[in-house]
Amino acid sequence: MEAKPLFSPPPGSPPATEPPSPQFQPPQGSPPSSLPPTTTAEAADTELPPPYTRKTSDPLPAWSSVEFTDLTDSENPSDLVRLPFDPPPACFSTPTPPRIRSRSFEPFQIPSRGQSLAGGFRLLYPHGQLSPHGISSEDWIRFLQDLGIAARLSSQGLSVRGNVQPQRAGFIRGRMGTAYDASFGKTPVEEVQDLVDVWNESAWERRKVRVTLRTRNDVQARRREAYDLLVEAL
Repeated sequence: MEAKPLFSPPPGSPPATEPPSPQFQPPQGSPPSSLPPTTTAEAADTELPPPYTRKTSDPLPAWSSVEFTDLTDSENPSDLVRLPFDPPPACFSTPTPPRIRSRSFEPFQIPSRGQSLAGGFRLLYPHGQLSPHGISSEDWIRFLQDLGIAARLSSQGLSVRGNVQPQRAGFIRGRMGTAYDASFGKTPVEEVQDLVDVWNESAWERRKVRVTLRTRNDVQARRREAYDLLVEAL
């Protein structure tokens, strides 16, 4: 008996073999750039921004010289024998100019006459800076004189901001130590600062001017040298 084969091929012709895949051929020429060329307009957009330029509305301008008129020779000794706010300064009630330009002048300083506030401040009036703001030389000199008077009153134990006013006759005779308001107890610096604040609130700031009391120190000697009034346009 003849044995049957275990495997018999399927009927029909055998399938055709697939041709081998072609190998990768690199393109001819230089490889393309990874980024497209940048146009002129695109280059302008990617450049760094220009450096910052200060505007006129930015912080106060730099310091510079100011022309002052020295009114010391015109000072009347009788003007110093009075009290601050007596009579009230005229500029507390007079109207301001209808139009005042902001930041119209650069900051300047008025120096004291010595190391003590009791000596007052130099009677310097910058016409070109303060006149356009409606501040006359009379207003400015009255202000500077009142600061010196307030400092001298404080050294006598008196205060221009106390509830009880000192007797004018006693002040004219030069009586020292008449402490009518001992609870107030402010130093000359505090008295002058209070007076500066009153003038700022009542006269200067509505005319777009502000005054600040500053101490001038001698750094090398480590001591106070004098005082200054910093005047700024708002």
